[in-house]
Amino acid sequence: MTAFGDLSLAEITVYLETNRIKYKVMNISENIIILDSETFNTKDLIKKSGGLYKIGEIKCVLKDEEIRDEIIIKKKLDNHKFYNWINDKAKWCISAYPDRHSDISELQTILEEYFKERIESDGVRNAKYIFQNKFKGLGQEIISDIIVKKGIIVNGFEILLVKISDNYFIGNTLEVIDNKEFIKRDLARPVQDSRISISPKMARILVNLTGLNSNGTILDPFCGIGTILQEAAILGLDIYGSDIDKNRVAESIRNMKWLSLNYNLMLKNISDNFFSIDVCQLSSKFNIKVDGIVTEPILLPPLKNYPEEEESKKMLQKSSVIYENAIREIAKVLKKGCRLILVVPQIITKNKSKISLILEDVFVENGLRVYQPRMITLKYPLIPTSKLDQKILRCVYILDKSDFS
Repeated sequence: MTAFGDLSLAEITVYLETNRIKYKVMNISENIIILDSETFNTKDLIKKSGGLYKIGEIKCVLKDEEIRDEIIIKKKLDNHKFYNWINDKAKWCISAYPDRHSDISELQTILEEYFKERIESDGVRNAKYIFQNKFKGLGQEIISDIIVKKGIIVNGFEILLVKISDNYFIGNTLEVIDNKEFIKRDLARPVQDSRISISPKMARILVNLTGLNSNGTILDPFCGIGTILQEAAILGLDIYGSDIDKNRVAESIRNMKWLSLNYNLMLKNISDNFFSIDVCQLSSKFNIKVDGIVTEPILLPPLKNYPEEEESKKMLQKSSVIYENAIREIAKVLKKGCRLILVVPQIITKNKSKISLILEDVFVENGLRVYQPRMITLKYPLIPTSKLDQKILRCVYILDKSDFS
């Protein structure tokens, strides 16, 4: 189960390919990715990920013509193990993820009755069924925060019911994300500013897209208050940050010192790894080649109304120059064969067209090419799931620096 659309898909594929895990993408919907893969460490993936909130295992698949035949359904379910031993204090639930506009309430009811009977036949009389609301089948999900709070995965189980096209996937949840630490790193740090900063979860995804493990160096040359670099530090990477604004650099240092203290990271020489500089001077002042760069050069101010197309183009015109200069300098300090994760703005206009920066030629000129996984083609720019009324979107490019540049 994913929270950031195509960006979450990219995060998963980078993780699997970095760890040399064979996989095949079987089905994709707005917030769900179904893979056929080798066995891998799901606890490690959910711990490192920013864009996943549940990982489950599919046990059986039903077709449209089967879902109203209880005999077929029960026969298929009987062949699979959905939970380990549970006791009378266990809690369990069903989360339903229908196709858009579809109703799977009838099948959900069948599953409820089936698992109640199955639990009782296993000698468990008082296990508690947790439900979210009375609107069954129309996207009834038990969110990860409730599952963690009630200990459902630890002492019970969750059944997943997913409909994609004419397939009904039934499985059980293996892992769920614990959001507490992400919230803490967002709201408890000494400097917070949502106007210029992405969320820690989004930052975590961006860092993961570099494919770096805990033995690399990462740079954010537009570091702001340091959100991207704090997630990199949590993952064990060596961090460097710069910004043209001295106040932002000082705020990043404050946040990193707080992070080091509260997470026992033992970060050394924090102040020495942050500096104030115009990105146009980056390669002449910064004499280290890094293993990864993750950055958002410009965050456009929020808009009250959807702009006209010409107004949108003018807004992006100044940004274009900054991005082009930044890309040229960034490419000079990025090691060959390593990766740049670049966040760019996209504006939704009054007529709902999308206006973006055109940077493809700049990428090529600087030896950068977009990353594509082995088993699926990503459509660039990657656009995270957004609010319906959002007027400025954050889009992402994953760029590999050529070995021959």
